[in-house]
Amino acid sequence: MIYIKKAVIESTDYKQFLSWIMAEWGEVDSFPDVNERGELPFPLLVFKDNEVVGGLQFSYYTDPETGVRAIWINTLYVLPAFRGHGIARMLIKQAEFVMIKTTQPELFVYTHVPKLYSEVGWETVKKNDNHSVLRILIDNL
Repeated sequence: MIYIKKAVIESTDYKQFLSWIMAEWGEVDSFPDVNERGELPFPLLVFKDNEVVGGLQFSYYTDPETGVRAIWINTLYVLPAFRGHGIARMLIKQAEFVMIKTTQPELFVYTHVPKLYSEVGWETVKKNDNHSVLRILIDNL
């Protein structure tokens, strides 16, 4: 059984997820403490048979069009053995659902796999090199 749940920041599962993303991309933004978090959603972890197999976390960055602070998907990672089974799409859809509870009008991502997002309704904001910025309008969900 595959399921997604909010990460417990101090948990072994979340620390495992962080080790995978650091191995994949090097240093990444860590989840901020309560005084800096604002309405930033907690990271999401995906489990198969009670073992963590991937996750997604959010960060604040600037909206590329308005310059206002916005919420972005910072990292989305699924273990290679579990790719190709729709788990990344499940994480994206859960991230969209979580965003409905915020006051943010949109969610952004900077990615080298824009097709993953465009296939579930995200729109391209801009492209550069091998990466794209995409967004989903939360009010339209």
